[in-house]
Amino acid sequence: MDKDSFKKSFREEIRFRYKYYIKRKMYIPDRIMLKKLYMEKTGKKLNLINPKTFSEKLQWMKLYYRRPLFTIMADKYRNRFYVEKITGKDYSVPLLGKWDRPEDIDFNNLPNEFVLKTNHDDKPILILDKERENYQKIRHDLYVKLNTSFYAVAREWAYKNIKRCIYAEELLGDGKTPLLDYKFFCFDGEVKFLYIFSDSTDGKHGKMNFYDRDFEEAPFNHWHYPKNENPIPKPENFDEMVALAEQLSKDIPFVRVDMFNVKGKIYVGEFTFYPTGGYVNFEPKEYDEIIGSWLKLPFMWKKKKEIDLEWYLDTLSR
Repeated sequence: MDKDSFKKSFREEIRFRYKYYIKRKMYIPDRIMLKKLYMEKTGKKLNLINPKTFSEKLQWMKLYYRRPLFTIMADKYRNRFYVEKITGKDYSVPLLGKWDRPEDIDFNNLPNEFVLKTNHDDKPILILDKERENYQKIRHDLYVKLNTSFYAVAREWAYKNIKRCIYAEELLGDGKTPLLDYKFFCFDGEVKFLYIFSDSTDGKHGKMNFYDRDFEEAPFNHWHYPKNENPIPKPENFDEMVALAEQLSKDIPFVRVDMFNVKGKIYVGEFTFYPTGGYVNFEPKEYDEIIGSWLKLPFMWKKKKEIDLEWYLDTLSR
């Protein structure tokens, strides 16, 4: 990195330290900040003593259910090792490389099309023709990502201790046609419902269609996202997707398991413990409490023994 690039990166770091420490008020304890955020998002007081709605219980989970394993599962690079450990199979998108610093990336050793990601955020960089890309800008953008705290936005604990890195994966599809993103809501290892995110080019803006575990249309939706009125066919291997989601979510009060299904091949994308930051606005509104009843909070929870201490420590170091 040349002198000017270093100075620019240093200024970016200072700016983001301000944005995510001062602006996000990282000096305020999580419990107090979550109450403040909940009031801002919902206009209601957060009930942590006797939470009933799904959104309230997700805030409780942020504060009081902090299994070390969740750090690996929320890690978008290292979760592939968890999936392989549990299933004995490789359901992850093929890996092309992993680096700790942007300047370590050798673009000459990568294919013409691929996806660059950091393991703690949800905004991938799609490379569709590397010969046309500005590598300096890409490295700068990755530097900014590595110095941005995803945990700071909504105090989502699972992201707090992720050892940040950069990795590259094969591009699924052509990079232009949006893929269907299947998101399974699992409660104690049981899929209760899912939604399919479609017509999205950035992973944020798109359409949501909710289904039950039998792929019948659910009686609720998300108020912020429109439905896709075009019929979405049920995948032929949908039952395998449900079984896989349940296998990966066993003994966990709640986790959302995200998958892609490309030409009949299943890929596990990520694990989400607090969907949309823990503020899930269902329509009709009563479903926030109905779905909340499915999440059984482990009030008498004792620290669970993780899968295997040697495996756990080895995975953290990878």
